[in-house]
Amino acid sequence: MARALLVALLVGGTVCSSAWASEPATGEAGSRFTLSGSIGVALLQADQYLFEDDGSYASHLIWKSDPVPVATFEAGWQGEGHWAVLGSLSVALDHTGYMEDYDWFDPGRDWTHRSQHPDTDLERYVALDLGARYDLLRRDEGTFGLRAGFRYTDVKWTAYGGNYVYSSDGGFRDLTGSFSPEKGITFHQMLPAFYLGPSGSARIGRATFSASLVGGLTFAGSATDDHWRRDLHFELDLGEAPYLGVQARLDYPLASAVSLFLNADYQRNFLMRGPYTAEDTTTGASEYIPGNPSGAAFQSLRLDAGLSLRF
Repeated sequence: MARALLVALLVGGTVCSSAWASEPATGEAGSRFTLSGSIGVALLQADQYLFEDDGSYASHLIWKSDPVPVATFEAGWQGEGHWAVLGSLSVALDHTGYMEDYDWFDPGRDWTHRSQHPDTDLERYVALDLGARYDLLRRDEGTFGLRAGFRYTDVKWTAYGGNYVYSSDGGFRDLTGSFSPEKGITFHQMLPAFYLGPSGSARIGRATFSASLVGGLTFAGSATDDHWRRDLHFELDLGEAPYLGVQARLDYPLASAVSLFLNADYQRNFLMRGPYTAEDTTTGASEYIPGNPSGAAFQSLRLDAGLSLRF
């Protein structure tokens, strides 16, 4: 998913790139505001890890959404000079997903335990983006500049029921069965990130193509993991890790102040590692595990269409 989109953008010549698609590719003076709204679909994936001391997997949970409808709202301001600011908010409108849980209880072998949970609920997906852009170059045919900003992602899942393939003592994947349909596992990620990168736009006939390619750092991330059947609560303190954002957009004017746009957006918070705290919710006893035994990652791909109003 990530590689295909990134290669297409780079090969397509998005060196001159911008996410500020509500701004026409023009050097005309005068400040203006924009409001945009769009509906689309998103594919989301969250990864959750526990590692052995040697770095090998102890556990890996993979949370995926079906193509889920997402609404996005944007507001922006283009100054008379070279500065522009924009804020956006994306919210999932549906909740279907899927989860797989792999465990390695026998070092040196492939996974020994697996459970699959087709009844998984995406309880929440919210992505907030606040940024600014400075145009180094503004011409009638296009713009080129730098973009910097802050992004916060909040995503929460719960898996119900499911089936399993486990390994007995002395056996290997020799036990199968299913869980009762009640709540099994809940995973919640909260991921802030800063970013910086090139942005710009180019006029193609009446249309305007814009894109951005930014990199940055996920920092102060955290996650919680509740295993309801085992009465266990985990809190993950996630360390810094690289962040990547890619966006491409095509605007076509319908009237002097109204544009139709198509948008593609990919975001990735690479693997973050850190310590965790495990708590027995029945007794209140807890244990802090230092170092980097836990990890998490997240990525999203969103495709949408909408209308933009300038005034």
